[in-house]
Parts: sequence; C-alpha cells; structure tokens
Amino acid sequence: MSDNISVSNHSRLAKIRRILASIPGARSAWFLCLTLRDAWLDSSEYSQIELRRDFSRQDPWLYSTNALEMRRHHGEMAMLDRVIGTSRFGRVLELGCGEGIFTDFLVERCDSLLAMDFNKVALERARNRLGVDHRVQFELHDLRVDPLAGNFDLICAVHVLEYIKCPFPLIKISEKIVAAIKPGGYLLLGCVSFNSPTDHSWWSRYLLRGGRQITEFFARHPKLRTVDSAIYPLTTCDSIDLLLRKTQ
Repeated sequence: MSDNISVSNHSRLAKIRRILASIPGARSAWFLCLTLRDAWLDSSEYSQIELRRDFSRQDPWLYSTNALEMRRHHGEMAMLDRVIGTSRFGRVLELGCGEGIFTDFLVERCDSLLAMDFNKVALERARNRLGVDHRVQFELHDLRVDPLAGNFDLICAVHVLEYIKCPFPLIKISEKIVAAIKPGGYLLLGCVSFNSPTDHSWWSRYLLRGGRQITEFFARHPKLRTVDSAIYPLTTCDSIDLLLRKTQ
C-alpha cells in the first residue's frame, strides 16, 4: 500500500510540474518563493545543518575521483599560474577549505596558507590530508560573524558563498573579503550555477542567488577588476570561476 501511495504522490508532483511549466512565469515564481524562503531561514545554524549532511560521507562532491571536478581544479590552478608565473603568492587565505583537496594544490603555490572552514569534520579531514606542513594553518571560521584579519596576496572562495542564502550578510561578507586583500592582490572566486530561474530571472540579481549572480556581483565591485574567467561544466551544474584583482 505504501508503495502505491508513493507512486501516486510522485505522479501528482510530476503533474504539478507540468502544469507550472505550461503557465508563463509560473516556474520563475515558484523558484522566487523557494529563494525567499531560503533567505528568511538563512543563518549559521541553517548552514551547519547542510554541511553536516554534506560531510556525513568522505569526499561528498567526488573532488578526488570525478574527471570533471579534477579538470576544474587544474583549470583554477592554471588561472593562478598565469598571473604568478614561476614565482609564488606570499600570504594566502582559503575560505571553505573543506577536506583540503583544493588546499593540496594551493599550498605548492604560496609561502603561507591559512585554510578556514565552518565545519569541524571537514577541517579535521583537511588537517589529516595535509599532515605536518609549516606553511599551512587551519582555523574554524564563521564567515557571517567572524572577522577576516590581515592582508592577503590571494584569497580563494571556491564553492563556499552559495551557502549564504540571504543577500544582506553576503554583501557584508563581500566587503570583508575585499578589505582583506592587499592592493594588487587577487581573489579567486568559484560559484555553482544550476542554470535555473534562480540564476536567470530578473529578481535573482537583487537576491544574489545562483553562481552567475554572485560572481557578477563581485565583478561589479569598484575595487576589483576581472583578470580571467572560465565556466567548467560539472555533472549536474556549471562552475563559474573568476580571477579578480584588487586595484586600490
């Protein structure tokens, strides 16, 4: 009986989706409602629930085994290599280091690296991955409330800002990030885009939801200039990446 009920509910939902798709603007309105709900619920506690679910298993996004993800990592490193050549970045900050897979690439291109994450499990896995390395420090950090101290030659924020689902804290975070970059320093930004109405509707520009809108918001900052950009197709979405330089 329960299987029949499940099939029946699935059929109803599929029918509702077909009806919404046939009504002009209905799909966008549905995504707007979901986005407003997420913005209302947005908090550190809400993000922790998501992160605990994500890191309930090792390598949740298959960064170390998925060919598309590995291609993205190499592409992001190539972006950095094009601006530093054979030299190295001095002081680097990685926001949202996760399990340290990207950190492993990054540490070879800098003199010192501060790797931050909001999730204790992910941070411990990153420590274990990197082992004892005098160049790397790890820190538990909440972007919403904790300050970003110091001036960095490079800040990396790859697939982390999407967890901030309300525009007001995201605007404050953007200013903290820009203030923490040295003049002439760089920001490597990567955000996920599912190419849904969340990315393309008129309202998404104001609610700063979707990878396309977040990256464009940073690109419009008066103290930042776009140096390089790329879009990497992934399994279920795209990664929109920007390398920005602080001009003043």
